[in-house]
Amino acid sequence: MAALLLRHVGRHCLRTHFSPQLCIRNWSLPMAMSICHRGTGIALSAGVSLFGMSALLLPGNFESYLELVKSLCLGPALIHTAKFALVFPLMYHTWNGIRHL
Repeated sequence: MAALLLRHVGRHCLRTHFSPQLCIRNWSLPMAMSICHRGTGIALSAGVSLFGMSALLLPGNFESYLELVKSLCLGPALIHTAKFALVFPLMYHTWNGIRHL
């Protein structure tokens, strides 16, 4: 993920100059990993906050929403993709934080 971000920003800096600070400095892998770590931290904080607020404000309980998802008859590929999208930021942030220690 960090390498993909690094490659994308490098290509974008060659085409246009949107900020001199991003184009003057050479992007390194630790720099891109730090940005991804901060982004996953922000996403996890927002996700936990939204989940907590929805548990307080929405009617019904967790089981009723679980039954709603089951009734949609989503394919296994979509379910596994959604699970990966939920777990990947948590695992990336956790292992990157341990690496930083």
